[in-house]
Amino acid sequence: KEASCAVRKDAGDDPDVTDGILVYACVRLSDKPGICIEGGEGVGRVTLPGLDQPVGSAAINRVPRRMIEEAVRSALLAGGLPPNALVTISIPGGEDLAKKTFNPRLGIVGGLSVLGTSGIVEPMSEKALTETIRAELSVRRAAGEATAVAVPGHYGERFLQSFPSLQHIRAVQCSNFVGEAVDLAAELGFSGLLLVGHIGKLAAGIFNTHSKYGDARMEILTAHAAAAGASRELSAALLQCPTTDAALALLKEAGLTQAVVAALLKAMDRHI
Repeated sequence: KEASCAVRKDAGDDPDVTDGILVYACVRLSDKPGICIEGGEGVGRVTLPGLDQPVGSAAINRVPRRMIEEAVRSALLAGGLPPNALVTISIPGGEDLAKKTFNPRLGIVGGLSVLGTSGIVEPMSEKALTETIRAELSVRRAAGEATAVAVPGHYGERFLQSFPSLQHIRAVQCSNFVGEAVDLAAELGFSGLLLVGHIGKLAAGIFNTHSKYGDARMEILTAHAAAAGASRELSAALLQCPTTDAALALLKEAGLTQAVVAALLKAMDRHI
């Protein structure tokens, strides 16, 4: 005997490609004791160590597994049935959607992950993004890597790929959450962290680089340039630059690039 039902995911304000998908649960009564939870169509499989579930398992994390088991056990007992069942979770279309997520980088193949702590989506769940960083760093650490490599986005990845000796490195994308990436690298036992990104905000101790938390790139550059001997005119021109690349070009013309970049790196090191 079995029963199947589905729920449509409402991601709320969360930037989630899985918004609106149907997640199915099929419960089949079993002669084996206990409740076994498996992944069906559209649910990924773990292929690398370091994630919440062991290699070979369906990518359904322990908290959702516990919630599913408790709900099924309660329903069976309420119906006068022994709590013995096979529960299969499936997500039609999940395999294609997974290609738009971090799953391929994490070694989760064939579909999506079932994650979460409550089943309730919180608006703009930044925690979900930082947990993705944690998961990817955990995979690297479990693989024996001692130094973590983090990039805010594709710019850093392309920069790494421009060096033949670095093309083998698989960096973790940390988006705006640079501070969290630093903290997680330390927590997970990495001995070092290489951060590869565009010149920007860390010299002022801005560890969430989203512009809504502050954008003082030109002010930072100008302050360090002035301390390195930039004229009043050059300082005014730096403040008007639309990009840091444009500011660096002015510093190069003035022969101040090396001094300013050295000062920026020293400030970044101090804040980190």
